[in-house]
Amino acid sequence: MQRLIHQRCIALGHVIDTSTKLSYQSATNSFLTFCSLHGLNAEPSENTLSLYIVWMSHHIEPRSVVSYL
Repeated sequence: MQRLIHQRCIALGHVIDTSTKLSYQSATNSFLTFCSLHGLNAEPSENTLSLYIVWMSHHIEPRSVVSYL
């Protein structure tokens, strides 16, 4: 299932405008890595996203987290 979700993200990435594709790709890869590292389902939920925000806040400037969401 995880692989299908990842492939869906890739497929959806192909319909995004080229100017924003790299940003979305980076954020998606970051979220999927987070889920994989912590054994979480990659289907976004309030719980998963809030944990991701806290995790990202330790790796980047907290004010930059919004660009990943």
